[in-house]
Amino acid sequence: MEERRRLRHVSFKISERVVRNVDLLVTKGIFVDRTEAIRTALDMYFEGTAKRWLEMYRRRKAVRS
Repeated sequence: MEERRRLRHVSFKISERVVRNVDLLVTKGIFVDRTEAIRTALDMYFEGTAKRWLEMYRRRKAVRS
């Protein structure tokens, strides 16, 4: 059975510095628009940092059990 991906709508504030850097990436043609750039950055974050945090949490939980 195919796993269904659940999407959530979220909103958050980002600093002007980050917006300027995102705009620079869009201006250079690396991304089509701000949304694509921010979505890619969040995806990279969750595939990297958050994934490692989750793995550390699971290891600690396994040690306690």
